[in-house]
Amino acid sequence: MPLVSIFIPHHRNSLLLKPLFTSLLAMDMDASEVEYVLVDNGSNDGSIEYTRSNFPEIKILALGQNEGFAPAMNRAAQAYESEWICFLNNDVRVDVDWLSNLLHAANRTEGDCVTSHLLDWNGKKTQFGGGWINLFGKGFESNTVEEISPYEVFFPCGCGMMVRREVFFSTGGFDDDYFMIYEDIDFGWRLQLLGIPVYLAPDAKIMHKAHASLNQIPYSKKALYFERNSLATIYKNLSDDWLKIIFPLALREAAVRAKGIGGIGVPFSYSEDGLAILEAVESFYDKMPNWREKRELVQNRRVVDDKEIFRRFFPNPGQMWAFSEEHYKRIHHPAILPTLEEIYLRACDGVSSA
Repeated sequence: MPLVSIFIPHHRNSLLLKPLFTSLLAMDMDASEVEYVLVDNGSNDGSIEYTRSNFPEIKILALGQNEGFAPAMNRAAQAYESEWICFLNNDVRVDVDWLSNLLHAANRTEGDCVTSHLLDWNGKKTQFGGGWINLFGKGFESNTVEEISPYEVFFPCGCGMMVRREVFFSTGGFDDDYFMIYEDIDFGWRLQLLGIPVYLAPDAKIMHKAHASLNQIPYSKKALYFERNSLATIYKNLSDDWLKIIFPLALREAAVRAKGIGGIGVPFSYSEDGLAILEAVESFYDKMPNWREKRELVQNRRVVDDKEIFRRFFPNPGQMWAFSEEHYKRIHHPAILPTLEEIYLRACDGVSSA
């Protein structure tokens, strides 16, 4: 049985695979210690055939349809039985010592979850050196590395994270209902509530094309996952006292952004992105029975309180979020900005007084 199984979710675009597979097979790892698995989400562009013909060392788990990142990775983790499981995007290439440095960091910290250092494709600029969220569950990535030794971060990046298989399943794995986006933040938060630290290994380097697949999707299609999943994340993981304060504000903030981005009752041209935000909020409530059941499981098991989480991992609780510069310009219109500032100030005051 291999020590590590590396799962690569893939949905079309076979051109991404050559640099990735070439870099993986060039690593200084014993072939018996690691297995590489392409988890194919119903590609119809010859990706499976290309892999079989050109990289026979790569195993293939063909799912037959696009199940999304979270369900596909959960299925892959169930199908293989190595001690460590690792999730890796298809739009990357890895450093020759990437995996050995991840394993070394895990051994050095005695940690159960270690995440990689993501850089741009040229390996010059950091894309992920850790991350945080604002009070409403929106994620941010640090473009700096804090130390040369492994250090704790709030959540692991879904691209390049390695976790003990038993820990992954004992904490519930990724939430299938997310489909994609923020499943790593949710998973990391649950680890923190259980007192399980997440470490970043600065020398475990991955060169990333920066969301090569995600950037092809218009925001109106991605809004479902950004908006619904952030609400689900704070709903499941906040304690009762803090949920009562923050969740109504998160809903109002979503409504204000929908108004600003969508041009609803304000002097902007109409954009379907605003309506997509409101539809995502509706989708959250459609799945309320699922979220409620999962919240109960999280809250019954937690051993760390929210004050500790806020103190350590919420450096910018009131940081504004939008998906693109154009969205920021719309949201910062003078007719809308005071309302948003009021919401954030009220929420941040609650956290600071904790």
